[in-house]
Amino acid sequence: MNYNNFLALMKDFINDKIDADTFQTYFFRLLHKDDVFFNNYYDVMQSLFYDVEEYCPNKELRNADEIDEIALKNSTINALNQIEL
Repeated sequence: MNYNNFLALMKDFINDKIDADTFQTYFFRLLHKDDVFFNNYYDVMQSLFYDVEEYCPNKELRNADEIDEIALKNSTINALNQIEL
């Protein structure tokens, strides 16, 4: 599996084709590949970036500032809605 753009990655995540761990991994890899898209939607993507950074899959290790997969998915849906308006 390889992603070359944020839109495909985000859509696969919200459509349950990949899990949050995979989404997080490829999101960070794409920061260096799809910077034009990131910069074109900077405010939306920067907000999503912070949420991806705060994602913690393990409930026992998650602190008050970190989010779970559901919150990350909701953030991704919100970002896509803003981008696709």
